[in-house]
Amino acid sequence: MALKYCNGSPRQSETVFGWSRETVALGVAEKRSGLTSVATALFCLEFPSLSWLDETPEAVLKGICTVVSDCIEDMTASGDPIPAPLSTKT
Repeated sequence: MALKYCNGSPRQSETVFGWSRETVALGVAEKRSGLTSVATALFCLEFPSLSWLDETPEAVLKGICTVVSDCIEDMTASGDPIPAPLSTKT
């Protein structure tokens, strides 16, 4: 998608699709080089602008949990509503 619709531009892919610029850059580099990185990425559906990229699935899970937790703390402190987990929506 990033290659086809955004000419491989991470910045444009972030604007158009809301994807992490770093993740798009990694994916485009992998596609163009034919090499696959050992990195793993994880996104949080309730917070689509957040993502975490790391070398192992365990590190990715720990990283995204930390980022989401920090985001929730900031939202709570500023009085912003916290998104409901998608698993609780019908």
